[in-house]
Amino acid sequence: MAPLAFSPSASIIHASKLASNQNALAALSIGARDNAIWGRQVRHTTSTTNSNVKTQLMSPSEGDKILIAQRLNRPTAPHLAIYKWELTSVNSSLERITGIALGGSLYIFSIAYLASPYLGWDLSSSALAAAMAGLPWAGKIALKFGMTWPFFFHGFNSLRHLGWDMTKGFQMATVYRTGYAAAGLSILTAAGFAIWF
Repeated sequence: MAPLAFSPSASIIHASKLASNQNALAALSIGARDNAIWGRQVRHTTSTTNSNVKTQLMSPSEGDKILIAQRLNRPTAPHLAIYKWELTSVNSSLERITGIALGGSLYIFSIAYLASPYLGWDLSSSALAAAMAGLPWAGKIALKFGMTWPFFFHGFNSLRHLGWDMTKGFQMATVYRTGYAAAGLSILTAAGFAIWF
């Protein structure tokens, strides 16, 4: 196999083709913005045709106005209005949300428990048990389910991630099967825990 050789004429031809490309025009607008920052006059392209590129002289503030107007037309990425929800993306999002909820609630309760004597709160085990006993049956079930489901979901979904860390279960059928299993098992175990304990 022959080594690749650098050809100056080929790079000039490539550069001229690139200059007429729309991506090159976008790169030029970045350069125009940089010129505007340093207070130099910039030329803005007004046509995107390949053969007939026209420029006009404008001030940096005019260039900024055009740049701001272009940015307003861009969608937010990833745009939730056009995003197709899949089991994999929902499970991934819920894994992070439940992890933050579990860790955050642990920190918040720990700080509140340590500060409770100074604030006059009673967060002792007997006070929490009495407050739980005062709830109606449906309220107890809902509260226990709401507190245990994030734990079970995060645990079952973490097993999937551990499998992926060992390079197992990357086939799409397996990803979906384990995703449904993690969601279903977390709901069943949280409901069972809320009802029987």
